[in-house]
Amino acid sequence: MIALATILVGLRFVGKVVGNLAWRWMPFEPRARNPLLGLALLSQGGLTLVLAMDFHFLYSADLGRTEITLIVISAVVVAVLANELLSPLFIRGLFPSFEPIEESAR
Repeated sequence: MIALATILVGLRFVGKVVGNLAWRWMPFEPRARNPLLGLALLSQGGLTLVLAMDFHFLYSADLGRTEITLIVISAVVVAVLANELLSPLFIRGLFPSFEPIEESAR
């Protein structure tokens, strides 16, 4: 399950980097030159979990697939959690100038 979750996180990571490569050559986005810019959107949200649960409900009646279904569901949940934890780190790494500024006391 951990191996499958790691593969899911890795595939999402590679997809975000490869999917963003074309932005460096777009003339209308001069500030989007960093090839890692897609990693700022690494988080997935709740739709992935809904799809995983739908997968579980579709195949839970088949007793021959119960174990593999639970492994897939667990791997998806772990991958979503890993992506949600990694996303803020990449956002701060890609946009260090957007750190919150403390207001001085008046």
